Amino acid sequence: MYKPSSTRPLELAAISACASGQERLDRLMMSLHDEHFSEEDTKALFVAVREMYQGGYAVDPSTLRSYVESEKGMAPEVVDEACSIPVTDPRVVVKSLTTMRGRRGAHELGEYLVSQDAAKDGMDAIIGRINKFTLVYSKTSHERNVSLSEFMDKIGMVADRPTIIHPGFGEIDTYYRFRPGTLNTIAAPPGVGKTALLLNMANNAARAGHKSLIISLEVPDFDLRARLTAIMCGVPASAVRDKMLSEQQIDHIRAIAAQNQGIVDNINVEAPAKMSVDAVQAMINRYVATKGIGIVFLDYLQSLSSTGKSEYDRVTYTSETLSQTAKVTGIPIVAASSTRRKSAGDKDDATMHDMRASGQIEFDSHTIAMVKRNKDNKNLLEFELVKNRDSACWGTTLYYDFITQRITANV
Repeated sequence: MYKPSSTRPLELAAISACASGQERLDRLMMSLHDEHFSEEDTKALFVAVREMYQGGYAVDPSTLRSYVESEKGMAPEVVDEACSIPVTDPRVVVKSLTTMRGRRGAHELGEYLVSQDAAKDGMDAIIGRINKFTLVYSKTSHERNVSLSEFMDKIGMVADRPTIIHPGFGEIDTYYRFRPGTLNTIAAPPGVGKTALLLNMANNAARAGHKSLIISLEVPDFDLRARLTAIMCGVPASAVRDKMLSEQQIDHIRAIAAQNQGIVDNINVEAPAKMSVDAVQAMINRYVATKGIGIVFLDYLQSLSSTGKSEYDRVTYTSETLSQTAKVTGIPIVAASSTRRKSAGDKDDATMHDMRASGQIEFDSHTIAMVKRNKDNKNLLEFELVKNRDSACWGTTLYYDFITQRITANV
């Protein structure tokens, strides 16, 4: 049976590095967290180091020994034990501690999942426990905080360039893009084409080499795959859905699938009948870890079950959870949002306030796009960016082919 190895030597090595010079201390204070330390005395030592650092005190073996003895009531011998370990490269220490912490956390989680406690707690508690582990491990898995000088020094490194995913609609890509770790909202009334937009964006992302996950609580799994097939192959969606294809169309679909296997495999589809936002968070974390997805398309935000007495409270919790998930995983989430239907006396222009329970969505979203049908031509979608933290807000028109479900730039 697997038992996690003791991380004590690594934890002591981290303390030794902290007490071996200001440059190493600065780096480690940006990278280490309490979660890296599992031993009670080494965690207390790290807390002492952090308190001294934040208080502006010099941290060396002598000052640390005095501090833990006078302020923490600890035996100074533990400092001697730590500082007797040869100083190691701080990056190696952090990476090793992170790996060991992840293994220990996974072991503890596994023991819980097969225990009687998990059976008594129920599914929501189990999902919460999984999410907690994922968030903690994600937080300790990345050296997110770097000094401004380090950031500026690495600014020309192509390897560090963020992966920005474009929707793939021609000119609009200049202004509208999905940055890592952001929540992006597409708002439209029912029946306008929110699902079709997300499916086309997923197809365009796949063709650009990005792996995606489509989660839809609106459309059954078979229908989603039928519509994706129609978009990718340019055949009638209804014929795919009803299995009324001609032999020529069947051969065409098979040829497209064979020629574009990599593109097809880049798209993952989940269509649960009902799901909580916490379960969606766990699903996204799982796909990021096992499939390496780079973007999530969610259809649609208000359909997720959530915590709260009112619709506003539930949507707020959903929006905050999705925003947090995007930040922790480092991938963009594109979520469709339902807007209220316009009545006869309402102004025609769409605004962010038209989204149902819109308050927190407006705050959390990096971009918000409003979509509506053109009055004179139902095949035209009027697409307007009403919030854009990256660039200017902008509007354009997209062409929606109802037969194949393809959406393209209107040229």
